[in-house]
Amino acid sequence: MSKVEEKQPTRRSVRRVAERLWRIGAIPCKSIRLTTDDPDAADPKWTAPRRLGDGIMLNKPTVLANGDWLLTSSVWKADNSIKVYASTNQGATFTLRGTANVPNPKTRGPDEPMIVERKDGSLWMLVRVPGLAETISTDQGTTWTPVQRIALKHCTSRFFVRRLQSGSLLLVKHGPLDQRVPREKLTAYFSDDDGKT
Repeated sequence: MSKVEEKQPTRRSVRRVAERLWRIGAIPCKSIRLTTDDPDAADPKWTAPRRLGDGIMLNKPTVLANGDWLLTSSVWKADNSIKVYASTNQGATFTLRGTANVPNPKTRGPDEPMIVERKDGSLWMLVRVPGLAETISTDQGTTWTPVQRIALKHCTSRFFVRRLQSGSLLLVKHGPLDQRVPREKLTAYFSDDDGKT
């Protein structure tokens, strides 16, 4: 194991999936994962770090209706900077399924993409640029439309989008939908029409 792989993740998130606790994080230019099958132990035993792919993964994975897991990661300031990794076996293995490109190099940065599956089966990815942008996939994440800004105003900051158990989409961003405000006034919005309104 190289010295880079021995380091602890600099950013991490922990989630419980099928009685296995996952810690997904980043070390320089790589996304990694560790798991434990004994998440309730006082001192759980973690697996060795395992590389998932290139880039930094900062957001939660998306589980599609067909059971595929999608992870997004970013290789900042590079062509095809947004990587979409997929697992068809509940995380045992991941492969690069597709990439999305932020066309203007000046707006590339910490893309921090998040994917939701729409009711029609298409995938809608929101992307952090100076504001918000979107890209769509109609083939489960293999190909993506060009990343383009959308009408929603947002400061250059993190956001959150997820489908709720009710079926509605939840978007958390700073301020009103039609105003770009500083990093303040976090507001939650709900949509019952897959983000159209």
